[in-house]
Amino acid sequence: MIKNLIFSVVATGVLGATTSAGATNWTENVALCAAALDEQGIASSQTYRPKLQNVRDGSTKRVTVKMTSTADGAEPIIAECKIRRGEVVDVSVKA
Repeated sequence: MIKNLIFSVVATGVLGATTSAGATNWTENVALCAAALDEQGIASSQTYRPKLQNVRDGSTKRVTVKMTSTADGAEPIIAECKIRRGEVVDVSVKA
């Protein structure tokens, strides 16, 4: 019984570390995408804030973000960024 308890605690710790590392990775990718949108003049970081919509993992990660305006009345922008090796290689705005 104690053996099972110790295994559960160790397994939970490893799983928790993996989950939090993955979450940080996606947070960084959302920030990269938002920075690319700001750099291209699509959505200014001053007036829009990013929210993760969808992710597709692979050699090239596809991150879909919804850029919500902090100003009243402005339409949100939905964009998809392709990220390879920590660099945004393509940005597209969805209609």
